[in-house]
Parts: sequence; C-alpha cells; structure tokens
Amino acid sequence: MYCVLIPVLWPVTANFIIPRNHTHAKQLCAHFELFLDEEIYFYYYFVIIVISCYTAQVLISSWGMIYISSAAYLVGKFRFMGLKLKQILILSEREDFLEKNDEIFKHVSQLVQLHQYCINYCDVLNSITSRMLMLGTLDASMAFIISGYVIVMEYKRDINLALKMFLVYILCSEFLLVTSHPSQMISNSSGDIFEKCYSTDWLKYSIKTRKMIHLILIRSSRPSCMKIGPSKYSNYETSGQLIRLSLSYIVSLISIYEH
Repeated sequence: MYCVLIPVLWPVTANFIIPRNHTHAKQLCAHFELFLDEEIYFYYYFVIIVISCYTAQVLISSWGMIYISSAAYLVGKFRFMGLKLKQILILSEREDFLEKNDEIFKHVSQLVQLHQYCINYCDVLNSITSRMLMLGTLDASMAFIISGYVIVMEYKRDINLALKMFLVYILCSEFLLVTSHPSQMISNSSGDIFEKCYSTDWLKYSIKTRKMIHLILIRSSRPSCMKIGPSKYSNYETSGQLIRLSLSYIVSLISIYEH
C-alpha cells in the first residue's frame, strides 16, 4: 500500500506545506484505460487503485493466515504425538512394565488414529494449497527472469531501475523461503515421529502393540509435506534450487552481455 499512497500523498502534502512547490508531481502507481482523461479524473483513478490493491492485500493476507494457521495446527498435532511417544517410553521403563501392556496398547492405538487423522488433514490441505503454491512459484520464477534480465541490461545505464529490479529479486527470494517455511515445519515435525517411535523400545512390547507401532513406522518413514503442483515438494531445498538457478541465469547473462 505504501507504493500506492506515497506517490500521491507525498506531493500533495509537500504542496500544502510549501505552496506552488512542483518538485514532485503526482503520479499513479499503475495505469489502465477507462476511456477517461487521467489528469481530470486523477483522484477517481487513485481511489479505484487503492480499493483494488487493498482488496487484493486482504485476500492474500487472509489466505496466508489460513495456510499458516492450518500448518501450525498440523505441526502441533505431530508434536503432541511425540509427547505421547515419550510417555509410552516412560511407561515401558517402569518395573511394572508387563502390567502396563494394555495401557500401552491403548495409547499406541490412539496414536495410530491420530496419525491417520494428521495424514488425511495434510492431504486435504495439500489439495487446497498445491495449485496456489504452484501459481506463486511460477510468478516468482517469472519475476526472477525479468528482474535478472533488467539488472544485467540496465545496471550501467540506469542504476535506479537496476536497484528497483534488485529489490524485486530479493522480495521474490524471500517470498519463496517464507511460503516454504510452513511446509518445512510440517515435514520436520512429521519426520521426527519416526525417530521418536523407533526409540520407544518397541521390540519388547506385546505382539498387538508392535503391529500398531509398525503402522506408524511405515507411514512416518515418508514425512508429510505440502506440494507445489502435482509432484514437487515445497521446502527449503526446492526454494534454494530455484534461487541458485536464478543466480546461474544472471551470471550467464552477465558473461554473454560482457562479451
């Protein structure tokens, strides 16, 4: 919103404080054709842009909050499973361990149900967010290409434009890392279930309890994670690959441009 408001409010405020000060002219952050004179209907255009940008910001922020809240809820469930597994380990280390077999089986069966719930919840969340993450990643990739090209071609002729494109490049890098953080947290917390489950001395449990433990071990060996589209996982590794690829692209452009 700063980019929308400042180009208009700053000149208006400066002209109000110092009359007839035309050092900074009013200008809109975006231009579109409504078949109306932009100078005459300047403030109408300005109001339309403010409303459009504010609506887009609210929608994007709302989606982001829902996504982060859902991911945090899922991470909390996985960490709760880790705490329950620690409690089972404490029960198995007691002297009356054999008398606690039924109680341990009850805890493990509840964990299996909770784990299945988390997997289903993750699948539903994935079905909602995968297309959005794919579109966001494609937009960031296109911004990488355009900003990198402009930086290389304009850094000697127009340093201000090159700096603006460099800022766009940095923001796109941050966007990829921020959007992959919730998915990375889900992957880490679900992957920890395998280690905690394996370290519960499960070999000395009863047969029916071991069967339940096997179910958790088999499924938790493949951590849950959000996807970008149908197959690519959203995590720090994928974001790092895209950023490194964009840097390679810029270096290649520089070498071609210099020669």
